[in-house]
Amino acid sequence: MFGSRSRHTHYHQTNRSYYGILLLLAELSRSSHLPPITLTIIIINVLIYFDIFPLFGLSSNLQSVCISTHAVLDQGDYMRILLAPFFHGDDMHLYYNMASFLYKGQQLETLFGSRYFALLVTILTISSSLMLVILGQLVSSLFDNPEYLFTCAIGFSAVIFALKVITTHYTPNYSSNSLFGFIPISTKYIVWVELIVIQLITPNVSFLDKWHNYLSGIKFIWKTDHKALTQLNQKAQINKRCERWRLKILEYDFKVKYIPGLTNLMPYYLSRSPVDDGEDDPDETTHLISASTQTDILFNNTHSPIIAAVETRAMKLRNKILNDTNNNKKLTSDSLNTSVEENRIIPFSMEQLIQAQQDDSYAKNILNNIKKYKNYIIKENLLMRRLNPPVPYVPRGDIRQTILSIYHDTAANGAHFGRDKTLHKIKTRYFWPSMYKDIDNYVKSCILCAQYNPRRQKSHGTLRPIKPPDGVWQLVSMDFHGPITPTSQRGNKYIISLTDVLSKFVVTKAVRDNTAQTTVRFLKEDVISKFGTPRCILTDNGTHFTSTMTNELFKQIGTTHLYSTPYHPQTNGQVERYNSTMDAKIAALSNLCKTDWDNQLPFVTFNYNATIHSSTKQIPFEIMYGRSPVLPFDHQDTNVNISYDSEHAKKLNQFLSKLNEQAKINIIKNQERYKQRYDVNRSDPTYNIGDLVLVKTLNIHYKFDIRYEGPFRIIEKIAPKTFIVQHVKKPTLHRQVTTDVLLPIFQRIYQ
Repeated sequence: MFGSRSRHTHYHQTNRSYYGILLLLAELSRSSHLPPITLTIIIINVLIYFDIFPLFGLSSNLQSVCISTHAVLDQGDYMRILLAPFFHGDDMHLYYNMASFLYKGQQLETLFGSRYFALLVTILTISSSLMLVILGQLVSSLFDNPEYLFTCAIGFSAVIFALKVITTHYTPNYSSNSLFGFIPISTKYIVWVELIVIQLITPNVSFLDKWHNYLSGIKFIWKTDHKALTQLNQKAQINKRCERWRLKILEYDFKVKYIPGLTNLMPYYLSRSPVDDGEDDPDETTHLISASTQTDILFNNTHSPIIAAVETRAMKLRNKILNDTNNNKKLTSDSLNTSVEENRIIPFSMEQLIQAQQDDSYAKNILNNIKKYKNYIIKENLLMRRLNPPVPYVPRGDIRQTILSIYHDTAANGAHFGRDKTLHKIKTRYFWPSMYKDIDNYVKSCILCAQYNPRRQKSHGTLRPIKPPDGVWQLVSMDFHGPITPTSQRGNKYIISLTDVLSKFVVTKAVRDNTAQTTVRFLKEDVISKFGTPRCILTDNGTHFTSTMTNELFKQIGTTHLYSTPYHPQTNGQVERYNSTMDAKIAALSNLCKTDWDNQLPFVTFNYNATIHSSTKQIPFEIMYGRSPVLPFDHQDTNVNISYDSEHAKKLNQFLSKLNEQAKINIIKNQERYKQRYDVNRSDPTYNIGDLVLVKTLNIHYKFDIRYEGPFRIIEKIAPKTFIVQHVKKPTLHRQVTTDVLLPIFQRIYQ
């Protein structure tokens, strides 16, 4: 209930340290607003810590002020109900409580007012103390253990916890972005900094490693109040750290279930509930510590009479291990040699190979007619292939599979090298007629090799271009580009661009963020209101395009929203190509610090639209508007001729139709030329529903990261190069993938 508990017979605040007081003063100096009641309570706690109450007849002995059921109910010392929360065991105990109280007091006293806040703190102080007294009585009666009546507590933690609940209710978005309460840290990194500090205090702590024996091989539900984790396994993560976590947990079969933070009480209880030190798990106790070291530790401990008189459960376990270690026989050279002989890998004996040859009809025929087979000899009843030197013939059966496994899978003999190296090792030691085909199949069907070996050939799958539309503004591509460094002087960090697939006409805008609100505003103000509503819009799967707000706009304007395949930017290649061109031109025009790039963006976009495009062989501006663009320095006639041509609309339509048709023809020709170059020396595998495949791991950042995940099974074919796959071990995990990220799994054939 409170910050600390004590059952010592006498406990004084001796040998005080004032580091916590200095930290608290630093925290107070950082606060621009100090409400009066909050400040008064902090001052009272600090003064009590400095022992001013003995001047008023109150003892500074914590044992005389801490609250317990026995002291209040049996001895009638009701003053402890008010005094115990204001006493602290040491300066850091005081600092942690007061720093936490400071932030909550600033929020709540400003919200309720000083008068009601003082009343609230008083009620919480009394009620929390009474609750501890009542709980002590109930628990003592329930477990028939009078020890709970004497459990003594001090500190302000119960009041602070109650204030935290109230603060969370009234200000749910409030968070203190600081470490230890006084080191300011960005919200983006505060969680990671806390985890690093925890890892420094308790290194090598991992939930999955700790519970691996319990979770591996079973289905379990992972409940969390972090809703983003529900999508963790649905797609690869751009963030390096999240991707490593995702790959680590793929071996487990679980379902992530979201629960609101207010109902996620168990983690809060487990992280705050005071428990006794658990005894060491025998399975986790190392037996590699030398006997002399353990003896020295115990010998040193016996110098203290207190330690000698008290033996904990962990010490009993350690003493048992020590006794078992001392009773073990010492290793000798003979026993060591025996151990080495027992651990040596002997897959089969020569007698077993001879017997296998006798049982094989093909080998037996050669043995009985050895004179007819010049390529074979018999040596010590063993059929050998006549090579230099001769090697044994291996018949069909388990021995062949054992040899393949040893010379490819084991670390000492094979180390998962490729077909040629494995073949060379085996053919210099053994022989059978189909060894080349068998070794090739064995290496191809090795899952570990497929997952970790780099691919040095072109990605699979031939090019399948998108057919150009019949007219302008029928199909457009949209994407965000950024974040761009440095941020512009206006605070812009992204460029949102929209490209017409037929005319290649581009619309761009520099924006501050890449949210759904920015997307909707761009479409309304810069696209629809100026150029009209496009028939279809092609985007990637970013949250700014998949949000409810964006899809609602598309429904209102009657536009079809098309999504590209996840992690396959080639689908939306139109806008990606413009982004790469735009970067170089903006960089060349910007100032030395590159902070005015958003000023240059309109000029780069205009010149792109006013210049002939390599694919269409037309000017995007002309296809869009039906006239040639006029550049700022072009010579213009000073005389303006105002005339009316009744055939203007008809001529304009004919002109635009001709431009559109020619642009479409040129795009198709350009696509055919590019496809011809792209498909050179590139395989085009065929996949069917039910095939087992591996899927390429995206965002690999470390040398030993797995390159292909799986196995997956193809369950749906939605396009010639696009499939839906399902994880074999995790049926709830589905992905939409393309041919270029798939790797087929070969069936292992045994002979």
